[in-house]
Order: sequence, then C-alpha cells, then structure tokens
Amino acid sequence: MSRDDNLKLVRRALDEFVNKGNGRIADELFSADYVWHPGDIAPTMDREMHVIDNGESRKAFPDLKLTILDMVADGDKVTTHFSATGTHKGPLVDRVLGGITHMGTGKKVAWKGMTVHRIADGKIAEGWLNYDRAGFQRQLMLGA
Repeated sequence: MSRDDNLKLVRRALDEFVNKGNGRIADELFSADYVWHPGDIAPTMDREMHVIDNGESRKAFPDLKLTILDMVADGDKVTTHFSATGTHKGPLVDRVLGGITHMGTGKKVAWKGMTVHRIADGKIAEGWLNYDRAGFQRQLMLGA
C-alpha cells in the first residue's frame, strides 16, 4: 500500500471505529492476528477484545470525539497525534487498578495522545497508544 493508502486506512479506523463506535467494521480494518497495545491502561488485546473494549469506552463516553491533530506515515507505520473529548456518563473500568469501576461523573474531559499503527497486507496489524493518563484522571478526579 502507498503512504496515502496507509493514512486513509488509519483515518478511517479512527473515524468509523473510534468516533462512530462501529465495531462491525473491525474485520474489514484490522488483520485477523491484530494486536492492540493500550499502554499502561490495560493488557495487550487481540482484535475481539479491542472491539469489546472500544464498546465499553463508548458506553462510558457516549459523545467521545477524537480529532486528528497531525498524521505522519513512514513505511508501514502511521503515527497520529490526537485530541479527544467526552462526557463521562457510564461505567469506566480501570483495568490497571484491578478492574475498579468508576460510575459516570457527568464531567466533560479533554486529553491528548498519540497512536502508532502498523499496516500489513492492507489492514491494520498492530497499534500502540500513549496518552495523558494523569491529566485524564485528574479531570475525573479518579486519582492520578
């Protein structure tokens, strides 16, 4: 795939999968052996678990909106700098703290982060997330 094809694929994944919460599109966007590395927020996930986790995130933040600030493609990797906003309306499971569930606070939060996606055979094969977890938690007063 070309550099532009890789950028389009990741942009589509961020729009359809993250912003619209369309888990049905995962088979089309992510390879069968896809691996998601969500940093310090949860253990590494396969495609099925990532779909479940994304659905849980959408329940916690039904108005979640990720905005792409910058994207760079180099070889088989696409790096995205993003900002995100959402209102905490539903349960948020903290897998790092042993599965503690934080009920909706009604607080609107905003945070920034970066993802790196590796493309193979026209699909996203692997992804990594890094974001301002401490700032996110402070806004919700969940303890940073």
